[in-house]
Amino acid sequence: IAQNNGYNTNGFFIETGNPFGTYTSIIFSSAIGNTNELSQTWSNEYSVAQNNWHHIAVTLSNGIISIYIDGNYNVSGNNFGQYGQFNHSIQSTNGDFLIGSGTNLTGQIDQLFNGSIDDISVWDKALNQSEIQDYMNCPPIGNEAGLVGYWNMDEGSGTTLTDLSGNGNDGTINGATWSNDIPTQICDNCTTTDSIYVEILDVDIVQNDTTICQGDSTELSLNIINPRNISGFSYGGYFDGSHYYISDSSNTWLESDSICNSLGGYQLSINSIQESNYINQILGNTESPPYNSVKPYWLGLQDGSNIWSDGNQVTFTNYDASYVNLQFPYINLQPNTKWDNS
Repeated sequence: IAQNNGYNTNGFFIETGNPFGTYTSIIFSSAIGNTNELSQTWSNEYSVAQNNWHHIAVTLSNGIISIYIDGNYNVSGNNFGQYGQFNHSIQSTNGDFLIGSGTNLTGQIDQLFNGSIDDISVWDKALNQSEIQDYMNCPPIGNEAGLVGYWNMDEGSGTTLTDLSGNGNDGTINGATWSNDIPTQICDNCTTTDSIYVEILDVDIVQNDTTICQGDSTELSLNIINPRNISGFSYGGYFDGSHYYISDSSNTWLESDSICNSLGGYQLSINSIQESNYINQILGNTESPPYNSVKPYWLGLQDGSNIWSDGNQVTFTNYDASYVNLQFPYINLQPNTKWDNS
């Protein structure tokens, strides 16, 4: 890959090179002003092997080049200081962006690549290693932030290489041939923090695994909770795992507690402001008059206790200003949304 007006006049190029005497390294080169010299950073020897697909990524940040081969950081050395330059600074160029070739000293195209190329992308930011590994396994879609150009080379025919980034950087194919020999890539889009919880009306679905990735087979167990038809009660609704029923008749607190227990439930407990708001809504209670109802509703709480009748600790209260401690033995929910014992 290259973009310059001559081999070492401006711009940059990325190539396989021989800093160790073999052409098994990746080298990034940028021209040093008008000195006809290059700043270079290279990977380890034998970083790439013939007749194998390799994913190559090169990033530039604060003048420092990082090379990643098959997702792994791979920098062996550089020539900083040899020509008085201690970083990479890419000089402006109006040269074409070349894929599979470079230029000679006068800017003519030569150094043709003898191999296969697939999935080229250019970004206006330095990707981190995790992002590089993600795109190595699953190429970009085309709308990612910072993506300047993306060519997946999937056309299969013709002489136009389409830029899928939406930036219109289409290319022209010269002399290359199409091939079905492509690298294997799998987009599973799954991380160690992926999870699933689904709640559909009154259906609780619980997964037997904490991750569900593309291609995985998983089993979901369903516990379908439908409201019961209970004689003498009207169904109030469902909130945060609980069903609410409203008695059609009046009873004492002790009678109410006994009836609820006999039906497999408990008298009402309220454990949060959200639950309090929901309960008052289904009962038609309001904070100010005119009140929709004149009757209070028993709570499963005896005055002076910090334990609900279902055995759970009291963690939320909403007492009326008129409440007098231990004046009466049982707590109720009044039409003004507050709790009292009168």
